[in-house]
Amino acid sequence: MNAKEDEGLITSVGNLRQNTKESIYLMFDINGKRSVIGAGGVKIINGEKIRFYLEKY
Repeated sequence: MNAKEDEGLITSVGNLRQNTKESIYLMFDINGKRSVIGAGGVKIINGEKIRFYLEKY
């Protein structure tokens, strides 16, 4: 799966791409809980489930 990041924040994963002009951002959950820090600060442990999704703010 292809991913792009900007300053530690993931901006696209696969077909999901954020659109800041429309206030749509790429978010992610780890084991069903929303991450409160950017992807650059998260350490993933083997077996954890990551879900990426778009959300409008």
